[in-house]
Amino acid sequence: MLKGIKRAASAIAIAVALYSLLGFLILPGIGLRIANQQLAHYAEVPATLQRLQLNPFSLELSLWGLQIGEAEQQQIAFERLYANLQLDSLWNGVLHLADIELDKPHSEVLFGKDGRLNLTQLFNVPPSTEPAVEEPAGEPFPLRISRIKLSGGNVHFQDLRPSEPIEFIYDDLNFELFNLSTLPDDNADMSLIATGPTGGRIDWTGRISLVPISSSGSLKVTDGKLKAIWPYVRDAVPLVLEDGTVNMSSDYSLNLAKGTELLLSNTQLSVSSFAIKSPADKALLRLESLDISETSVDLAKQQVIVGKIRSQKLETWAAREADGQLDWQKLLAGQPAKPAPAPAPAPAPAPNEGGSGSAATEAEPAKEPSEPTTAEQSADLETATADQPEEPSKPWQVILRDVQLRDYQVHLADRAGGAEVKIDLAPLNLDLRMV
Repeated sequence: MLKGIKRAASAIAIAVALYSLLGFLILPGIGLRIANQQLAHYAEVPATLQRLQLNPFSLELSLWGLQIGEAEQQQIAFERLYANLQLDSLWNGVLHLADIELDKPHSEVLFGKDGRLNLTQLFNVPPSTEPAVEEPAGEPFPLRISRIKLSGGNVHFQDLRPSEPIEFIYDDLNFELFNLSTLPDDNADMSLIATGPTGGRIDWTGRISLVPISSSGSLKVTDGKLKAIWPYVRDAVPLVLEDGTVNMSSDYSLNLAKGTELLLSNTQLSVSSFAIKSPADKALLRLESLDISETSVDLAKQQVIVGKIRSQKLETWAAREADGQLDWQKLLAGQPAKPAPAPAPAPAPAPNEGGSGSAATEAEPAKEPSEPTTAEQSADLETATADQPEEPSKPWQVILRDVQLRDYQVHLADRAGGAEVKIDLAPLNLDLRMV
């Protein structure tokens, strides 16, 4: 019996040793080789994975040193990706990951002048040769992740499409999410903090559900610089931004189960040190502060309720030019539409075989009108339906409860009558309630 115990112990020891050899050494080596082969095959830029580690006893997997892109400008990279699979996935029927951790991820989000995104050009994935078959939507793959943590993230965004390029960096991005699941009515708690070297901080906390897609929580933007996004505005209206800072916070509720239901509540918006001028370097507007609070927006009801507006020291200039138009009107006027191309002239009828001096041939007898086909009837019906006026859409309702404007200055000028007439309205104070 003692020999049997020794044999069993030896067999167990050998099995554990082989399992350890397979899990710690063989499988990671094979996996790393296959991963780098696939990256080399599909990637359009240099791409490598430096190391892969697997603990076969705790089912922990770690990927180290992913680099996609040239050495001097990596498009996607991370220092470490860690995942921990739980054994209860075998009997619960749900793939359960205890932890997913991503350390120091880096991403370049670049839009070229032609509108192409760099991330869509990193891999060359061949199109599927099999025809697409529409299948009824089924249940999502059962998955539960107890915790997802992203730390030390770095995102570089650049957009060359506007007339003035847009570029900003978030070099300290941290994200944490608990209890993410694809099971119905399961909610996950999340938090996101992002900061940049030139100012601007984003704080996002709330809950999210994947089935159905819904989310609720709060979003806060602190010390956002308007210059970072102003080129988008300048391409629409020719206004030059001199300065401006924005702070915003709001609670939100989003539900996509039945259409798009979005509700913003307790919304607060603050703009300070805002100043714009014309392309000719003429001052147009300066604002010391604008505070909007106790505001809500209901997308389903198409209703905006503004609780309080407090504004201090706005100064603006406006003039009526000699042609009778306001300078603001000229500045904000859209570009004239290009005239539609003239229709091509109809081709001249071909001359008769007898030449220009020969008699005209007899006209063919007119054909009797045929009955319209089903396709023609359908086309006529669609045309008649399209010609019918569309029902007017529901207008938005905007309610202003309490507005206070203090120490405003308005500088007016009239040049239409020859001699310039100037009028200054200052100080201008305005109070409005329940508009």
